[in-house]
Amino acid sequence: MIKKERPILKHPNLSIVEATEAHAVSLAPRLRKEDIDEINAEGLSDVLKALLFSVHNSAECYAVLLTRNEGEEPLPIALFGIGKRSYPFSVVWLLGSDELVQGRTAYIFLRHSLLWMDYFLNHYGPIGNSVHV
Repeated sequence: MIKKERPILKHPNLSIVEATEAHAVSLAPRLRKEDIDEINAEGLSDVLKALLFSVHNSAECYAVLLTRNEGEEPLPIALFGIGKRSYPFSVVWLLGSDELVQGRTAYIFLRHSLLWMDYFLNHYGPIGNSVHV
């Protein structure tokens, strides 16, 4: 089977890059309440530690960057990735800020995320996630 290449997001204001600790540090204080609740439901209370754990322990981890104005430093608005293979599936995950779900940004990322799910499925086999309610 031919492995698919990582999707490339071609948009003037959004980009996806390999996540770094600096992305996690920038995103932590702006994380959506819903994502903080998910982190807490996993038994973790420190958002930054959870983000750093994800950066270091995922099989692949990426940052979604938003550039509002030309020449401005891109702002991490989400981290996402896939956990290392575990039975019965590899876990895909995403933690983001409110900027990710606002206006046109949400539409663009949602459409592009389908390519990422296809990429992860192609490279890792069955994928899934669980949500605490």
